[in-house]
Amino acid sequence: MFGDVVESSIKVGSQKWYTVPVSIILHVLILGAVVIIPLMAMDALPETPSMMAFVGAPPPPPPPPPPPPPPPAAAAPTP
Repeated sequence: MFGDVVESSIKVGSQKWYTVPVSIILHVLILGAVVIIPLMAMDALPETPSMMAFVGAPPPPPPPPPPPPPPPAAAAPTP
């Protein structure tokens, strides 16, 4: 059983000389397309106003202050 695993007379896959170079070229072309195509489509992105990109919305105004307390009532004169 171990001899079946390590036996060198068994060939798996193709042993052509051009298999690895063709595979490398195809991988480079595909990776290049994945990188280059989005770079060429940069003008399709919406324009962001330059000041809006760095400034947030202002906070809401603070609530109005409470009204002042009423003045103390004058004491009524006693006879």
